[in-house]
Amino acid sequence: MERISSEVLLRGPIFDVVAEHLRLPSGREQNLHVVRHPGAVAIAPLLGSGELLLVRQYRHAAEDWLLEIPAGRLEENEDPLAAAVRELEEETGHRAKNWEVLLRFLPAPGFSSELMTLFLARDAEPVAVPRAPDPDEEFELLRRRPEEILSGGEVHDAKTLLAAAWVRLFALRQP
Repeated sequence: MERISSEVLLRGPIFDVVAEHLRLPSGREQNLHVVRHPGAVAIAPLLGSGELLLVRQYRHAAEDWLLEIPAGRLEENEDPLAAAVRELEEETGHRAKNWEVLLRFLPAPGFSSELMTLFLARDAEPVAVPRAPDPDEEFELLRRRPEEILSGGEVHDAKTLLAAAWVRLFALRQP
């Protein structure tokens, strides 16, 4: 693949939008608009009860309040585990004792470079004085069993559905 040209159309606080002109090995050319994203983390906080901690928050792009696992963008050169620990505490007021990377995936590779790391956080417990959420964020904390999340209707967020399926298939069966 040959990049013929690349132009930043928008520099935003979370991502950039870039226009790129490419030549594929076959000689065909493509003109694309790509979202350049620094990456993100998502956390499946698994409680001893077998429930996952979720947050309900307003997502303007969806024009709705969504039920999701905690997640957030990586800061420049930030370690994904450090970001996951921070996001879990900011969004839920909890800390976890045991962390494991479940998988890394591309949520929307057709137009975005975002690479998301999904963590399993076991033994999550409330902290006495949690970190404050970002000033523009508002959360409602809820609990759901993975099978409830997968039953359809209430959860429409892909990372949350993926986390619930992964936890149900693998994490709940491990000793």
